[in-house]
Amino acid sequence: MRIATWNCCSGPTVPKLERLAALGVDVAVLCESPLLDPRAPGTVPDDQASWVSAGELPKKGVAIAGLTTKVTGLDARSAGRWTVAAATSGGPAVLGVWSAPSDAGAAAYSAQVVRSLDAYADLLTAGEMIVAGDFNIGQHIPAREARDWTLKARARWESLGLVSAYHAFTGEPFGSATTATYYHRRKQDQPFHIDYVLVPADRLSSLRGVDIGTYDDWVASRRSDHVPVIIDLDW
Repeated sequence: MRIATWNCCSGPTVPKLERLAALGVDVAVLCESPLLDPRAPGTVPDDQASWVSAGELPKKGVAIAGLTTKVTGLDARSAGRWTVAAATSGGPAVLGVWSAPSDAGAAAYSAQVVRSLDAYADLLTAGEMIVAGDFNIGQHIPAREARDWTLKARARWESLGLVSAYHAFTGEPFGSATTATYYHRRKQDQPFHIDYVLVPADRLSSLRGVDIGTYDDWVASRRSDHVPVIIDLDW
């Protein structure tokens, strides 16, 4: 199964979904997405037309979209402010997280991620669920280090048996990512690694690939200020 996470930066969503579909994505976690499925009825087969979302604003929430695979919403729990969970047909359950707290300060972003992880700890520790989204914490790539609040969130997800798919697949140490997922103010010289897919550590042998989109394709084209993180996972 090919699973993507992407902060699509609002705007017209259907062309963005079509771009992900062209890359063979089966399930996508979309941050800053509309709460309602933007696809016209009948344009997606009934066994694939699925959209589960959460948020407080009609055009700016977090969604899990089935592109070739049916997704079904799981029970909403007292998680972070923008969190949604879904089961997938033939694949793992997915926890979508967009860390966008109302409180100011970087530590608040980390706390939102931890709160979401805590809410679904039973499914995560059972190895039945992956996590994907824009955590808004991580690494300014030239700095080559992760701050304390990021390490706190990492410690929590590792305590639940999860690892960052990108870091595990590339072998790059956490805090030393060389590929950006976000470009501040769409500037190529302001790269950050803040978007993640977390997978169970005992499933790493089933991780077949990790791909991160390029600046030219996704940012210079004005699609977003983020690029997608895409994984291929046998389940």
